[in-house]
Amino acid sequence: MGFKKTVVVKALRHGGEALDTLLDWLGVASKEAKYLSKHSSKIADFLDSVTDEIEKKLLDFLIFQCDIPQGYARVIAGAITGILL
Repeated sequence: MGFKKTVVVKALRHGGEALDTLLDWLGVASKEAKYLSKHSSKIADFLDSVTDEIEKKLLDFLIFQCDIPQGYARVIAGAITGILL
């Protein structure tokens, strides 16, 4: 998957500098930061599931609407979601 999404998901699951940066951006003492910290694992799970769903839908589109063979469509879908997410 995409580097940006991977970093955010790891930060949400494991904390560390990336999560601190996100919390700083929100304002560490803000209510939003508190909600983010409290629900970080659930948010990470959601981001993973949404990403998987987007890649599946894109793959179906490439195969059935664009008539791209499955093997090629997988590579294209992986590249697109890797860049976007």
